[in-house]
Amino acid sequence: MKTFSITDIGQKRSSNQDYVFSSEQPIGNLPNLFIVADGMGGHSAGEVASSIAISYLGKHFKETFFTMTKEDAITWLRDSVTEINSLIFRHAKEHPESKGMGT
Repeated sequence: MKTFSITDIGQKRSSNQDYVFSSEQPIGNLPNLFIVADGMGGHSAGEVASSIAISYLGKHFKETFFTMTKEDAITWLRDSVTEINSLIFRHAKEHPESKGMGT
């Protein structure tokens, strides 16, 4: 399957806070994964939050998503979102200028 993505900063922002991930080539029996993360406009470091989310999910998917049932996949996604939330909060705590960032 061939994929492509296009993002746009819109008319109000000076930087693009969008990040995308596509597992274009299936890895073994893995399904394709497509992720879009949009930084929360008007908040500090939205591009950092969306980058953290995409980086974590893309890497975590390639490392762990091999022989899951549909039920396991739901749990995997829920746990992944919880971990991403923790990573974003940790980053904001370590970098006060990023307080309030989100995706």
